[in-house]
This record gives sequence, structure tokens and C-alpha cells, in this order.
Amino acid sequence: MARALAFLLLVFGALTIVAACSDDSDFLLEEDSPEATGTPPFFERSPLPSPAPSPEGSPPAAGATPVTPFKIEVEEAANRRSEPSLEGTVQGTLNPGDTATVIANIPGEAVTPDNDIWFQLDDGTFVYSDAVKKVEQ
Repeated sequence: MARALAFLLLVFGALTIVAACSDDSDFLLEEDSPEATGTPPFFERSPLPSPAPSPEGSPPAAGATPVTPFKIEVEEAANRRSEPSLEGTVQGTLNPGDTATVIANIPGEAVTPDNDIWFQLDDGTFVYSDAVKKVEQ
């Protein structure tokens, strides 16, 4: 009796799967159907939008406040770092007379008392705000 019941359940399950797979309805959107619902085919889907790039192409870092881009320069050499901290890897240096474009402000390590603001440059690196000055235009 138990074998017969198991067999019937197996056959019922198989028939249910066959019926579900051969259903004429389609969960995909039909072009002609104004009431269609469901998920469009993969090739018709749009990707999620990318973060808005700065004018130079590097998006602001997570936690950064985008700003209207402005130029900075240094009087003494300043390191460009991989993160807004002295722990960040040095990615290059701004030398006296060099200019760069700031795209965002971001809180980071306070190198001097009461100032934890770092600038994110258009190349994605960070420079401490007290190490630079804004170029007057």
C-alpha cells in the first residue's frame, strides 16, 4: 500500500511539473499586450545606472559630498592618497605650482585639530584640505 501511494505521489508530481512547463501563458512581456506583466527577457533589460561621473570621469567616493568642481594648488608638496587618511597609500604628489581639480569633500582623518576634511580629486585620489589652497579664478 505504501509503495502504491508513493508511486501515485511521484506520478502526480511529474504531471504537475509537465503541466506547469507546458502552460501556454508566458511570464515575459508581450509586445502586443498592454496588460502584460512580468520580467522582460534578459536582452531587453536595462542595466542599473552608473554613478554620475565628474567632469573628468571619476565618481565621488562613498560618503563624499560632491561639490562644484574647483581648482586647487599647493605651496609645499602634498601627497595624493588612496583614502582620506594618512594610512592611505601615496598615489602621487602635488608639487608647488601644480594644480588639481576637486570634485568632492569627504570627512577623514583629522591631521590638524578641528579639521577632518579631505578633498577628492578628479583622478579619485584624496588630498588633505589644509595642505592646499583654492585657486582664485
